[in-house]
Amino acid sequence: MADEEKIVTIDDESITDKASIARILGLSVRRIEQLAQDGVIVPVVRGKYAIGDTIRRYIKKLTDNPVDEEDIKLDKNRRIAETAIKANKAAMAKIQLAEMQGKMYREEDIAAVTEDLIYAFRGALMALPGRISMDLVGIKTAAEAAQIVQAETHKIMRELAQYEYDPKVYQARINARNQLSDSDYDE
Repeated sequence: MADEEKIVTIDDESITDKASIARILGLSVRRIEQLAQDGVIVPVVRGKYAIGDTIRRYIKKLTDNPVDEEDIKLDKNRRIAETAIKANKAAMAKIQLAEMQGKMYREEDIAAVTEDLIYAFRGALMALPGRISMDLVGIKTAAEAAQIVQAETHKIMRELAQYEYDPKVYQARINARNQLSDSDYDE
C-alpha cells in the first residue's frame, strides 16, 4: 500500500489556496498574486481559488499570449538594462558620498584650487621687480645683483612652500556647487 499513488478527484467546485495553485501551476505565490491582480485568474473568496477554473484561465492566458523568443530577448535585455541602471546609481551614490566625506574631489575642484595656487605664484613673480628694484639701485657688480635676486627668489619659494592642503577649501567648493551652507554639515 505504501507504493500506491494518491489519487485526487478535482471537479468544478474544488477550491484550494494560492500556495496550492502555485504548486499545481509550477509558479510562485507572488506570481499567482500578480495573475489575480491582472484579472487572469479570479479568486472565489479572498485567497481561495476554484482549481478547474483557475487552470483553464491560466491555459487560456498562455495560449492567447504565447511567449516567443523575441519577447524573451526583450525581457532579458530589459532586466540587464535595469540592473546596469541600478549599478550605475549605486556607483554614483558612492562617489557622491566619498566627495561629501572629503575622500574624493572632482577634477574641476582640483583644477580651480591649483589655478589659485598658480595665480599666487604668478603674483609673487610679478611683484619681484618692484621688491628688488630699490635694492639694485646702488649695486655695482653683477654678482651682487644676482645675490639680491636669488635671495628674493628663495623668499618667494619659501612662501610657496608654506602652502598646505586645506580640506575646507575643497568642502567650500562642494558646498557652493550643491548650494549648501556649512551649517547643513554641522547638523
